[in-house]
Amino acid sequence: MKITPELIETKDFKTSMRGYDKREVDIFLDEIIEEFEVLLKEKQKLREEKDILLNQLAHYKKIENELSETFLKAQESADEIRAQAQADYDAKMKQADAFLMDANSDVTHKMTSLEDKYNLLKIRYIEYRKSIKNDLKKQLEILEQDIIE
Repeated sequence: MKITPELIETKDFKTSMRGYDKREVDIFLDEIIEEFEVLLKEKQKLREEKDILLNQLAHYKKIENELSETFLKAQESADEIRAQAQADYDAKMKQADAFLMDANSDVTHKMTSLEDKYNLLKIRYIEYRKSIKNDLKKQLEILEQDIIE
């Protein structure tokens, strides 16, 4: 029989001349003791389970904190890598821009130099052509004079 607070409250012991029946009271007390021992064991078991769960909780909280710290460090590392990559990119772009400016300047300078040489050659060609033309005219005049004479 399971002992409940209601049962204890409502339990009636038969009275005898000198009070309650001792045997009935002893049996009831034995039942209370048995139930109380069960409750104590259950309470102890629950305490042990609670301690285990609290230890597990502490362990998982520690793991959570470690993971959180690891995540933050990973995020900081990623931010540093991103910033370094951006700085490297900016430096390389600046270097490439400077190289292109120099190359453009060199090409412009060479082009100007080639244009100047071309114009000089063109002038020489025109002068040489005039000179040959004049020489040919003179030769033609000489030939014509020789024919006329």
